[in-house]
Order: sequence, then structure tokens, then C-alpha cells
Amino acid sequence: MQVLVTSTIVAVGVLASVSAYLALRRLISAGAWRPSLAMVFSLWLCLYLVEYALFGPASFIAWDGEGNLAIAMDHYLAALHDGGRYTHSIGGGQDMYTWFVGMQYLHPELLLFHLLPTWLVILLHKAMVGTLGFFGSYLLAKKLAPASTMLAVAVAMLYPVSHDYLLTYSTEFGAGFAAIPLVVYLCVGRSRARTYWPQVFAGAVILSTAEPMKIFPAFLVAYVGVALLLPGVSLRRAGGAFLVCVVAAVLNWHEVLYALVITAPHLQRALGGEVVQAASVPNAIAETLRMSYNSWIASGLLVLAFGSLLRQRSPMVGRAGIAAAWALVSMTVAHAFPWELIGLPFLNRLSHQMYMVLALGTLMTPVAALAFDEPRPDRRGRWRPSLVIAAVALGVLAARTSHNLITLTHMGGQSLYTGIDALAKPDWPVDRTYRTATFAEMPPPNIVAGYYGFDIFDGQLNLNPTRWSDYWLAVVRGNRKHIVTTRLGWNWELWDGKSYDAERDIRFDLLAIANVRYLFSPLPLSSPSLKLLHAAPRERWGRVRPEFFDGLGAFLRYRLKRISDPGDVYVYELANALPRFFAASGLVSAAPDMAVPAYYDLVAATAPRLAAVVSQDDLHRLGQPHPLTVSGFAKVRDGFDITVEAPDGGVVVVNASHTPFWRAYADGRPLPVVPANGVHMAVAVPPGAALLTLRYERPLLREVIGVKMRRGN
Repeated sequence: MQVLVTSTIVAVGVLASVSAYLALRRLISAGAWRPSLAMVFSLWLCLYLVEYALFGPASFIAWDGEGNLAIAMDHYLAALHDGGRYTHSIGGGQDMYTWFVGMQYLHPELLLFHLLPTWLVILLHKAMVGTLGFFGSYLLAKKLAPASTMLAVAVAMLYPVSHDYLLTYSTEFGAGFAAIPLVVYLCVGRSRARTYWPQVFAGAVILSTAEPMKIFPAFLVAYVGVALLLPGVSLRRAGGAFLVCVVAAVLNWHEVLYALVITAPHLQRALGGEVVQAASVPNAIAETLRMSYNSWIASGLLVLAFGSLLRQRSPMVGRAGIAAAWALVSMTVAHAFPWELIGLPFLNRLSHQMYMVLALGTLMTPVAALAFDEPRPDRRGRWRPSLVIAAVALGVLAARTSHNLITLTHMGGQSLYTGIDALAKPDWPVDRTYRTATFAEMPPPNIVAGYYGFDIFDGQLNLNPTRWSDYWLAVVRGNRKHIVTTRLGWNWELWDGKSYDAERDIRFDLLAIANVRYLFSPLPLSSPSLKLLHAAPRERWGRVRPEFFDGLGAFLRYRLKRISDPGDVYVYELANALPRFFAASGLVSAAPDMAVPAYYDLVAATAPRLAAVVSQDDLHRLGQPHPLTVSGFAKVRDGFDITVEAPDGGVVVVNASHTPFWRAYADGRPLPVVPANGVHMAVAVPPGAALLTLRYERPLLREVIGVKMRRGN
């Protein structure tokens, strides 16, 4: 099936490219069609957006890294979040600023979410990406080949389809990579213009909406590369303009950047503990070449254009070679550099080439303009580079659209955001003080929180708090190759045709300890630990395979129905889920050299008895766990207010992962807060306390600056 789908997509792309080339060649050679730039752009943009508009609120969205991340987060921020730096709802409780997206000041998509339904926000975002990418590339090409309008249009059509991050991952990056050619043109290509600085400020504001840690490496590489290619650049002005872009990004993202810096020791990307170190030089070179190969559109056009410059013996061939070499060397150095030597070890976690390779897309534009300049259009019908580039752009777009429509049929579309009635309007008994987790990404857990309003223990983040990630490694039974990190996933090998044997893959006892009481699944689960609360009718199962049906046609008809109706889910209650807060019945000391599997086995045996496993040092800080009563709690901005009856004091266990930024108070007096049970916190409660105040006090940069200014005065 996969081979058939891939072959179909490739065939669509090739057929579209050949057909487009022949049609354009005939029309232009005959002089029968002289479209304006506005007409070409409008037609191209309609093709670029078709799958995002075709079915309205049920239109396509890529679920891997886009529909389940930035969109869910932005909707959560617009509709459900209380405005604090901490969320109770996602991943068992997380710092909002370490998501990367959402908490910057200028965020156009978030503004749109306050005004429009999701599908229109996505459509407008994609239109913005297409428009910025098209006109930025067009202007950059015209700068080097001012008489070759057709070539500039062709390259402009190609850039926005040259990489997945400009297509099916763009919502995570805002204007992002699409804006790089335009901003480079304004800052480098216009460096001698009289109205230079207003244009620079406008470009800097546009670029500032994108994640700087992902965008700026590619932006820097493209910036220098284009400066090498363009004659007469004012280096003083261009250098100043780059600083303006940096300042604009810092002003917009400084709180996120500061949060990442001070929380970096407590974050990681991998599932479970990871080794963070720079790559060796050979591995970095191999990774650079692999990424360049994967970005075959930009790399291919660069190679062809460079070859053409060599054939022409162009005096610009040296500059083109230096610009391309600069990009490849920069990618390699960024990956191999030991960032820990300058106090930035968290940069070793970033996949530098994944983002820097997009600089090749910007560089391909001026190099192609130099190589394929056509100042006098030829109407004799011979081979023309501009027509080939335009045809390739249309072919790639056709292949991508067919891929997206096939994915829409197979996985469903945006109706998944609001269309699951069992979650939107539960007909089963639900206690919102407990968390949920979801199998098979149906729907992705971020959507369960961001749209349906449940508190989830799973979730997809850019960076994971270490304790939460380590606990998830134990939940998935130590399997570092688990299909998805910090989520339940789905392994079809555990499906027997009637039900899914989830406990072979997932430790339900550890989920219950983490306050997970409800499990959502598109298909039935089998486990004595589960109680069925809501069953999905077979005719509305949300995840199916072709072998479930009598023939491929029946499968396709079923999946077409799921475009507008995402289907239903099974809802299960997990036995013995621990509450969000409870009084510790006892304390158990864990030896510092205890093996990780043994530690979590101890937690699994101890925590259900409402005891807390803590380190030997923390055992003395907590004191005796006298009997007390947790009579209630309230989730408040950046923390909790917990009502207790503790005549003799005691220990309260909090079902949230520990970080050093948690503070606890009783009557204004600070209390010890220590990690417990791998996924909990334990708080020492003094005798007679009635109200326990727990706050997440990771400082904001503006708070730090304010304190220093007050001290200075």
C-alpha cells in the first residue's frame, strides 16, 4: 500500500511538471499568454492553499508536528489558559515558556485565534507563508536579473514549496522561514536605498514573529551568502540591519529565551536520560550532506545553476561557490561545535542542520538568477530554464497536494479538533481533578487539552522536563525506541483483531500514580485494570486499517466519511488513580545508587499506599508524616491553594513533577518542597496549618530586571 501511494504521488508530480512545461512553452512561444504578476501569484496561491480550504472546517492539516503542536497550543492560549507562566493542563503541568511557541509578545496567529475559527486561522497563516515566500524570492531574483521577470516568477513559485517547513510544518515557525528571502532582500539587497531603515524595521518586525533559535541560524547563513553574491552591498548598513533584526527578535522573545536558559539544566529532548554532546566532525559532515540531499529542490537548483555558471565561465562563479561553501561549512560547524565550552550545552540538543539547510532555499534564488538570466525572452520554443523551474514548482505543488489529500483521507482533517462528541460533550461520569492519556494520537493529546479542555499527563513538547521524561520512559517499560515520546502511541503488533493488549507496552500502574484516571482510545483495549465508560460504535472507529474491510473501496469510502466526522473514541477508567493531592501515609528512602528499574518498581509498590519515595537527604527535610486531611484544593494561576487540616503537621504529596522553581508556603512561611515518587512533590506541612500555598515561581526576565533596578535605586 505504501509503495502504491508513494508511486502515485511521484507520478502526479512528474505528470504535472511535464504538462505544465509543455503548456507554458506553447502559450508563451505563441505569444498567446502574457499574464501579469498579480494574476500568476493569485493562481499559484489558490493552488498552494487548496487543501486548506477545500473542506472548510474539515480541511487538511498535517498531524505530525503542526496540527498537534502549535495550533493546539495557540487555541489553548486563546481559549483556555489563565495567562500564567505555568499550565496545569498539559503534560502533567509544564512551564508555558519552554514550549518555544505561544508566549512571545507579537504573535499574529494567536491574535487570529481570538477572532476566527481554527480553519480560517490556518488558511490565513498558510496564505501569509505563501505570500511572503513568493514575493521575497521574486524581489531577490529581480535584484540580480532585473530584466528576467519570468525567471523571477518561476523561482518565486519554487521557494515556498522547497521544504516541508514551508509547507506542512509552518505553523510552528510563524512567518519564519518564509520571510527569510524578503528580509534578506530588504536588509542586504536594498542597502543603498534612501528609504532603507523603515524597510529594515518592517522586515525585522516580520522576522521577529518566528522562533529565533530555529530561524536565525538559517537567516544568518542566507544573509551572509546573499551579501557575498550581490554587488555593491553596504556592509556597514547590512551589519547594522542584522543587529536590528536580532534586537527585534530579542524584544519579542526575551522571556522565552530567558526561560530556556535558566530551565535548560532541567530539560531534555530525548525520552529518558540523554547524553548531550557535540557530534564528531565526520558525523557532522555526513549529517550536513544528508540534510542537503533531503532538501533536494534547493540543492538541485544550486548545483544546476553553479554548473551553468561554470559552463558560461561567469565571473560570478567564484562568489557562488563561496556562498554555497559558506552554507555547508556553517551547518557542519554548528553541529560539531562543543557548545558546552561556552556555557551553552543545551544548544547541543538542537538539530542545527534541520533548520540551517533552509538557507539553501534562499541562496538558490540569486544563484539561479545569475545563471539563468533571460533578458531577451526567446519565443522560438527552445528549452528555457525559467519554464523548467516553474514547471518543477507546479509539479512539486501537485505532488504535495496529492500527498496531503491522501493523508486527509487516511488520517482525517481538522474536524478532529471539535468533532469527537465523547470528549466535547461527555456522556460518561468525569471528574476533572484527574488527568487523561490518549492512545494512537486519536486525537493527539495536545488537542485533548487545547480543544476539549481535559488535563492531560501525556503531550508533545519541544523540550521535556527531565523528571517527566524519565517517568515516561518507565511508563513505556524502558523502551527508548517507543513509537512516540511522552505519549502512549500504538503498536499494531499488540492488536489481535478484537482488542489491543496495551499493558504489554504501557505500565498502567505508573499512569495511575500520575493521577491518570481516564484513557482514550480509538479501538477497544483489553486489561483487567480498566473499566469501560464509553464505547465507540464500530461504524465510527477513528483508526482503522484496510484489512478491517471487504476490499480497498470499502476502506476508502469509510475514510472519506471520517473527513467531516472524525469518529468516536473508547473511554476507560483506570483503577486506583491517585488524587492530585494526598496526605503521605509514610516515607520511604531510596538509596542514591538504586538502579532506575528498581526505583520505579519501588514507586509502583509504595505510592498506591499513599506513601512517598524520597531521597535519604530529603527524608530528613520532611520530618514525620503525621496524619492530616486534604479537604480541598483550587487550581490558581501559577500554582495551587490547598486546604488542609493538620493539627500535628505532616507531609502533603503533590501530583506534579518537581522542578527547583516550586515554592510552598503556610501563613507566609516557606516550606520544604522535594521530589518524590519520580513524578510527585512532597511538601512538609507545619502543625496547625490550614492553607497550603504552592506556587511556580520561575522568574520572568522583566521581574529580574525590576528587582535589580529597585535595588540599584
